[in-house]
Amino acid sequence: MAGFAAWTLFRDGLKFGCLGLVLAVSLGRSVSAQSPLPEPIPYTTFDRVELRLHPYPSEHLVWLLPDGDWQRSRLDPILAVVDRAYEFYEQAVAGQPTPYPATTRDRRGILAVVAKTCGGGCGYIGSTGIELKIDYFKVLYETYQKTGEIETLPIYELGRNFWLKTYTQKLDYQEPDSNKTVRTGFAAFMRLEALDVLNITPGSVYGTPFEIYRQDLRSLLWRYQADRTLTWQNTLRSGQAPANRLCAEQRICIGAPELWAAMLLEIRDRYSPNDPDFARRLWAAVRDRPDARSTQAAVDNWIIALCQTTQRDLAWLFEDVWRWPVSDRVKRLSRQFPR
Repeated sequence: MAGFAAWTLFRDGLKFGCLGLVLAVSLGRSVSAQSPLPEPIPYTTFDRVELRLHPYPSEHLVWLLPDGDWQRSRLDPILAVVDRAYEFYEQAVAGQPTPYPATTRDRRGILAVVAKTCGGGCGYIGSTGIELKIDYFKVLYETYQKTGEIETLPIYELGRNFWLKTYTQKLDYQEPDSNKTVRTGFAAFMRLEALDVLNITPGSVYGTPFEIYRQDLRSLLWRYQADRTLTWQNTLRSGQAPANRLCAEQRICIGAPELWAAMLLEIRDRYSPNDPDFARRLWAAVRDRPDARSTQAAVDNWIIALCQTTQRDLAWLFEDVWRWPVSDRVKRLSRQFPR
């Protein structure tokens, strides 16, 4: 049985997020004489383990792989898909992760495949550096060869790297409120947005078809709306979410960040459907907001940015339907737009 959850850890003044995964996969392969590996280079993992891994550069990343029968002709299509996702993030947020020397090579961020990390995948928040567990990478590699589907954890972890400082300053909730709700919600939303805009076929999640995972993520909002005891205060602010089937049956535990993402997906589909430019316009509106000195200021920034992106008055939706704290200032500003 496998499970995942998102959290944030600190190391050397850098934050990194983890999507914890537990996979029981045994895909032992021997090194092929027909596919010589690049000369290994030193790499120090997030857990301070010294390794020597084989570099496979792509357009935007350097993938570091352990010994294995990795055929470049089979790797290249996978690396190309992740490069496309990288470009989608870069264009959407108008920036790149801050280069961190330990996770940068040849001016590219490093994506290292390792035996152990903080979960199935980890990514520094706002900086270069991603790690994937070897078991997960083998599933990614084998699945693509068989079905052409992409296991989406690398695309999700890019959402960690691309949560840039400017968005932290505008949107992060202030302690003691849960700061993982928005930053992890960003990764959850942007993974889905990248898949849709780039027309990427995603692989399953622990044997569950990805579309069922997507539906269960969106069902968090339906459950939230139906239960009048649930509010922003006791869910998103506190890092909690309604009970969901995936967590109960599959141990794939989606929570407050996915609820936040589900709300954003609802707004996108209702007011800006089939718009490949939605993410770029949204994050541009966020960048125009002032830095938030409180959680309420971050909430205000978010609602105003969404009103500007959709050109609609959304204050009523957040206050009356979704039970968020909407300030009088936001109500005044939102009145310039029609419902």
